[in-house]
Amino acid sequence: PECDKSFCKRSWCYVDPDNCSRLHNPSSLFKDRHYSYATCGELDQFTYTERLKSLKDRTFQVGYASNSGGWKGAYNPAGSFAANKQWTGPAADFVRGAALEGGFYINMTSPPDWLRNNSKEFFGNSNFDLCVYAASLGYLDFCVGSFSIN
Repeated sequence: PECDKSFCKRSWCYVDPDNCSRLHNPSSLFKDRHYSYATCGELDQFTYTERLKSLKDRTFQVGYASNSGGWKGAYNPAGSFAANKQWTGPAADFVRGAALEGGFYINMTSPPDWLRNNSKEFFGNSNFDLCVYAASLGYLDFCVGSFSIN
């Protein structure tokens, strides 16, 4: 395997998953075996590397919920679900950076119009709730914004 992020230079061992309280994962090479870097005092960069590889060249359907201009998160002067390049704020910047590092693509999209009525019935007029509702039903892969529970 490739040794990016130096995971193959770090100490690890096979563990009994029923008797190991440290972070461990099933082996992708050997059935019924689990490995652990944590047991040896190391970070598991292998899983990080494999997860990063799994994102490469994928396209995700993403809803952007706009905060008001005074809040930090994601903001667009055209409002929530705008499919343009005017998104600013730390949440929008984070997702752009993650897409670059992970080699994946973002398709900015809005939930289907008919879903908006269902969302209003349950949650009111919140675009944040609409975004999360659409993601929970599989119409979006994830939402970008600054979300809080009041």
